[in-house]
Amino acid sequence: MLERVYSNQIIVAAFDTLPEYQEHADLVCRGSHDETVIQQALDRAAELQSATVLLLDGHYRLDGFPENDGDGNRAALVIREGSLNINFRGMTGEKSPVIEVTRKALDSIRKGEHVSVITVGKRPINTLVNNFSNFRMNISGMDKPLTAINNYYSGASIIERVRLFCAGYGPGVMPVEGLVGIRCSRGNPNGTGQQMDNIGVFGFYEGYQMGGEHIVAWGLLTRNCYYGYTFGNYEYDAGVMEHPLILINCCDELMSCLPLFARCGNWEKRNWRGLQQVDLIGFNIELRPLENPTLSEVQPAREVTPDSFCGNITFAANKYAVSDENAVDVQFWAEGSGHNFRTVNATHKQGGSTAERRTYVPQYMQEYYDLDLRKKLIFDGREWVDYNGNPAD
Repeated sequence: MLERVYSNQIIVAAFDTLPEYQEHADLVCRGSHDETVIQQALDRAAELQSATVLLLDGHYRLDGFPENDGDGNRAALVIREGSLNINFRGMTGEKSPVIEVTRKALDSIRKGEHVSVITVGKRPINTLVNNFSNFRMNISGMDKPLTAINNYYSGASIIERVRLFCAGYGPGVMPVEGLVGIRCSRGNPNGTGQQMDNIGVFGFYEGYQMGGEHIVAWGLLTRNCYYGYTFGNYEYDAGVMEHPLILINCCDELMSCLPLFARCGNWEKRNWRGLQQVDLIGFNIELRPLENPTLSEVQPAREVTPDSFCGNITFAANKYAVSDENAVDVQFWAEGSGHNFRTVNATHKQGGSTAERRTYVPQYMQEYYDLDLRKKLIFDGREWVDYNGNPAD
């Protein structure tokens, strides 16, 4: 027996959902253009203003992008303006429901067009609280620009226990520019922030477009993306852009580039130095020169406008296909970037021998007590120096 856990709950079944569950559903998909049926559920939820759309276990095939997000862009599914609190979630059974974006849908994307699979409709201010959870999305290729989950016009939001896959991802396969896993909000979350938890994205050009303010995320994973994480790499013009974005125990695996810090503050103000705080706590990196989309050396993290962001980064990285050890010789930042960050490779000791220090790739303004020299040293971006500025080597 399927219980209605929520009072305002609209249950959707897939064409291959078990018959004993289908009979309790409010709407049943046919296995073709299922976006039209799921949209009916989202529209009913919008009428109720606060509701849950529950997808039962099964496969949901999206064959097109018939909706308008209110900003002139097409989407497969839209949470309408006027909704106050919408939960879009999968049933937590033996397996999560699978949303399939078919080849037919991808082929309908016109040149120069960027579409969304699931998006939040345009609104004057970010008033919506929406939550996404417990589903998998399979996109039938990596050759068309789209955003899988577009949270741009969302206010407070939770995204958790979601997996996003692009078919064909792997070493040497380059995702098209504009293929984005999750885009965060345009800014102001109404003081309550956004939360992201236990999400995996595979085979996107940008796994996570982080932006806005007051985001807390943990357990995020990227794999075989060009960029796993970008910050401020889309237009936004609301909110207070020095407020923090915090990522805890997140992973960046087999990427072509370490994080990109694009623009801080109002998008219209070029070269803006809003000094938005970004903290990466326990950031795990797997550098694979022969296994990423470009099959070449991984590019270090970069600020488009130097000194425009600030924060704290602690990371550890391994470099080889078969490796149980993190490496001390990893360059996190490109030259000239990251000077407003306290960046720490967790494998580095605070002090030790001269020989051990020389194996390190140090971070900007890193300190180290050299036991052989019996003095504390600072890396000034070019070389190790003592407190009087004298070179140590």
